Amino acid sequence: MFDRSVPLPAASKGTVPMTASAAGKKVERARPKCRIVGKDQPRQPYRDLLLLPDGRVLVGYRGRYIGSPFGLQVRGGDDLAVLEELPDAAGPFSLRGDGLLLTSGPLAGGYESTVRKVDLPRLAIRDTLPVRRPYLWLPGQPERLVGQTPKFPAFREGPHVAPALLDRHPRLRRWAEDRTTRLLLVEADRRVSRALDAAAVGPEYPEYKHLALSPDGATLYAATESSVAAVSLGDWSIRWRARLGDNDGPRFFSADAMALSPDGRVLAIGGLAGYANREHTLALLDAATGEANPAGKGLGRILGSTSIRSLAWHASGWLAAGTASGRVAHVDLSGTIRTYRGSGQGIESLLFLAEGRSLLVCGAEKHFRVWPLLEDELAPG
Repeated sequence: MFDRSVPLPAASKGTVPMTASAAGKKVERARPKCRIVGKDQPRQPYRDLLLLPDGRVLVGYRGRYIGSPFGLQVRGGDDLAVLEELPDAAGPFSLRGDGLLLTSGPLAGGYESTVRKVDLPRLAIRDTLPVRRPYLWLPGQPERLVGQTPKFPAFREGPHVAPALLDRHPRLRRWAEDRTTRLLLVEADRRVSRALDAAAVGPEYPEYKHLALSPDGATLYAATESSVAAVSLGDWSIRWRARLGDNDGPRFFSADAMALSPDGRVLAIGGLAGYANREHTLALLDAATGEANPAGKGLGRILGSTSIRSLAWHASGWLAAGTASGRVAHVDLSGTIRTYRGSGQGIESLLFLAEGRSLLVCGAEKHFRVWPLLEDELAPG
């Protein structure tokens, strides 16, 4: 639990206001101000972050329009300056131990429809596949990845993918040209060894939005617009499924972020929830059963009508959440929550730096903010 005696008194010099909530009570506190970094060679908007083993940071950007530039930057140093840049390969990122990176590629018809393999040490695009986000590497050898089939609009005869790309990958063609949205297990030779219909996870809106892998590599967590399921990677059977809301109406829910705790026990899902479904603005689920974790009770009501855009777990076991209104929430599993304005714009991604001693915030701004953590946030008691 966060130590309530640690936060600084409100209105101290060099601090920003912070609201601390616990056991139904709110107290106005403060915390140290952030440091603005990464102002060189700005791109907008930034959307994705990944911490590399050597301490450098990958940053992905993609514009709001079909023709907008997109790519990734490798940043490092105290000021998070640009070290290298690769266009036409954006986030989200999934990195293998051998330096092979998965990124998103060009749009087709305005939709994300490709995954790119990037040789990170050489910063070069190695291949492009006709699958789309969400995607991630599976552990082990040879290369195996999980990704979603390209979007297939009802008014077109073919999917949102370049025909030449399908010609290059004949083993993926039939999956792309099938109108059923599926999650695919793609082997190193481009053969699809497993497939899971999105309707089996979210029949109310059958399209995958987020993936997470258990620490032991045995379970895949897959979320659609308003449902989430645990999938056994042994036989691709569904262990449990939980529905978090409806497609519309007062119990509406749209999942915009998902993250699994470092120990693999708690699955956090955040998004936009209708007024009668505020408890799922930020939902904490038991990763083994799909049942609601008691620590999540009431969190949505504290956060109010905002939506959660990003999530990141601290190594010590608490959760950071970024909202569309630019606020950051720190949540521990006792139900204590601290909120403060972390950005002038909506927060698309969060990342812990310096061995978990600070929080990097990025989003629609043309720079980044580094927030120092309080002592009790480094290792809550």
